[in-house]
Amino acid sequence: MEKINYEPIFAKLFGNQTTVIAKNEQGLKDLFSLVSLSHTKYFYSSPKITIAALQEMRANVFIGSGCVNGEVFEFTRNRSQQELEAIMQFYDYIEVQPLSVYNHLVESGEMTVEHLMRIVKNFNFLENSW
Repeated sequence: MEKINYEPIFAKLFGNQTTVIAKNEQGLKDLFSLVSLSHTKYFYSSPKITIAALQEMRANVFIGSGCVNGEVFEFTRNRSQQELEAIMQFYDYIEVQPLSVYNHLVESGEMTVEHLMRIVKNFNFLENSW
């Protein structure tokens, strides 16, 4: 069987924002490696990094869910509770931004204030049960 070349597929994917913080000195070196990879091997119109690369260097970094453009927020808006809880297991911490960060979504009509409040309450519920 032929090996599938995923690079053309990866180049077209919409990425999610993720926050990576070094835990220690080795983590800082790993973070520099991730930045280098994202600007060389995985650069497709903007820097990107794969989940596999994050997993490989996970021991010395904290992986955060990112902000409004992160995977967790997207799952909160469009997926089931079970899918959200499953994806949250990947992250070391979940970022919840101040409500003002989400104003553009309300102003553009993408979501209502009520929907936004349900999302934030859901984050608080999951944080307490996580």
